[in-house]
Amino acid sequence: MRSLLVGIVVSIPTIAASSVAQPLTVERFIERVAQGPAAEEIDRRLEVARGAARGAGLWPNPSVSWNREHLPGANVAQSTQDIVWISAPLVLSGRTFVASDAAEDDVEAARLTRIGARARLRRDAAVLFHRALAAQRRGALMTEVVERYREVLAIVEQRADAGEASGYEALRLEVARARAQDDASGATLAVLAAKSEMQRLADADVGALAGTLDEAPSEVAAESTTSPMSAQLRALELRVRAAKARADASSRRAVPDPIVSGGIQRQGGGGGESFFGYFVGVQIPLPLFDRGQGASSESSAIARRIDVERTKLVRAAQVSLAEASQRWKTSVERLSAQRRASEAAASMVRVAREGYLLGGVALLALLDAEQSALQVRLRVVERALDVKIAAADVRFLTGGYDEGDDR
Repeated sequence: MRSLLVGIVVSIPTIAASSVAQPLTVERFIERVAQGPAAEEIDRRLEVARGAARGAGLWPNPSVSWNREHLPGANVAQSTQDIVWISAPLVLSGRTFVASDAAEDDVEAARLTRIGARARLRRDAAVLFHRALAAQRRGALMTEVVERYREVLAIVEQRADAGEASGYEALRLEVARARAQDDASGATLAVLAAKSEMQRLADADVGALAGTLDEAPSEVAAESTTSPMSAQLRALELRVRAAKARADASSRRAVPDPIVSGGIQRQGGGGGESFFGYFVGVQIPLPLFDRGQGASSESSAIARRIDVERTKLVRAAQVSLAEASQRWKTSVERLSAQRRASEAAASMVRVAREGYLLGGVALLALLDAEQSALQVRLRVVERALDVKIAAADVRFLTGGYDEGDDR
């Protein structure tokens, strides 16, 4: 029984450690970012808009007043008058309802803006993850070259000891290996920098990355039934409508808001008797000077500015989608060409290495083959990264990252 308990106690942290060490996929990283502080900041903006809307379109508060006066009479010290009354403004222009509608449009615009901002965040997370994968792949390629140089250097040293190779070849190869080692170290730093960016975005530790850039590129939705960046465009439309509504509400201040009053009064005479009465009244402000024309003009100008911004975004989104789609197609073609070149380069390295071991190929030819093959492999990584970035851009522009943010 005791051994069973010990086994249970020991297995719990082991399982926890294995779950923490699980490699991070792009889907899990995007999910982390969508739950991190950057996404929370976006959500708080929606809460601000909702909070501001709670006070929009409300009627002015009524007021309660009390007043006591001494009345002239036979006995001034005992002659008093108490007045209690209530006054309330009446907004007959309907501007409170218009302001309430504008606030509702602002909340809906903020909700749609949140969808667009979180979609942009997901796109950035996907691109950052694949950049880190590309840096990791570049480091692995350079490390492979260093290992191959080390293997060839061992052969060269053996041949030099046997008098079959000159010391120059060993020195030349050592210089090439040192340069490749420095490139590999730089690639390691690039991976560290990319993972640091990921940690800052997700506000969480990033361990090993799961995924590859070598899979065949999948077809992207280059054509969409919805307009590109539809959430952002709809948000701007609502902001235009809200600004026009505010202009309308401000212009309605030309209609005066009458203030009605009513109350009771008590008069006390010098002999202790009391007399009660009532009074009613109305006060009508005259909007001779301030009729809300300044706020109305400002809101109208804001509406025109936002409408221009929306028009620009429509054109920019269409151009961006066409550019991203073409960039994806071109990147796929370039990736295919570089992969074919990589296969040829691998064969070239194999032939050069076999020829060098047999004495038919010079060392410089082998080094040139290794360098050429490395450059082609690095281009494969860059082209694969271009495909991933272009696919993420197309997905973002067609609303592929908008899912799950409608609240």
